[in-house]
Amino acid sequence: MDADTIRFILLLAGLALILGIFVWDRQKKAGLRLPFMRKRQAARSVKSESKTVSQDRREPVWEESVSNLDEADTLDTEFERLDEILQEEAPAAKARQKKVEQSAFSFFDYEAIPDDPIDEPVPEKILQINVVGRNRRITGDQIMQAARDVGLLEGDMQVFHFSDDQDRMLFSMANMVNPGTFPPKEMNSFVTPGVTLFSSLPGPAESMAIFEQMLNSAQRLAALFDAELQDDSHSDLTKQTIDHIREEIIEYERRLKLARLSRKTASR
Repeated sequence: MDADTIRFILLLAGLALILGIFVWDRQKKAGLRLPFMRKRQAARSVKSESKTVSQDRREPVWEESVSNLDEADTLDTEFERLDEILQEEAPAAKARQKKVEQSAFSFFDYEAIPDDPIDEPVPEKILQINVVGRNRRITGDQIMQAARDVGLLEGDMQVFHFSDDQDRMLFSMANMVNPGTFPPKEMNSFVTPGVTLFSSLPGPAESMAIFEQMLNSAQRLAALFDAELQDDSHSDLTKQTIDHIREEIIEYERRLKLARLSRKTASR
């Protein structure tokens, strides 16, 4: 071969080598770039789909309405929690209350003790029944005879008193006209329009027992005197009035027990 042929072959071989290196380098770069591009395209695709879905589902709402609904849901949830807690604690709370009441009232003898003891003293209560003659005339002789029949005895204050089997004075009988006394030496000529039975509570016996005995004696005197019964305001003593007086006595006894309880509690 001559020199020109050899140079031509070497030139072609160099060009082939350079082209091979160039192709190899491009393929290497393409291989390195491909995974990154795939990841990037996948991320863009997911983001695009998410944006599309959110835009399709988005509905126009007022911010204030959403806030109010959220607050209402929160309040409902809190109320449900509180209700569950109260239901769970109710039996234990009742048991604690019962234990406290038993320990507080174990020393007291009354059957029913209300839960509002009072510190103020209870004032006296006056029971009064008037026995008034129908013709406004009851003589001294009638009074003396009726007093013996009913069990009324003359006392130091020129009035009559009724005592029980235990010698406890339950109530008294006075003249309905001031000063309320009976003249012991002039009873044969004495005349009055009526007499008054009265008692002061608290007395030596149960208040209701005192009233019932006084009412029974007043009814017997009315029959003996041909008289009628009146209350402390001189109104007719009807069955309704009697029931009202009984209710007042029950309330008075309740307040009296509370006052006694308060004093005993204070002294402990």
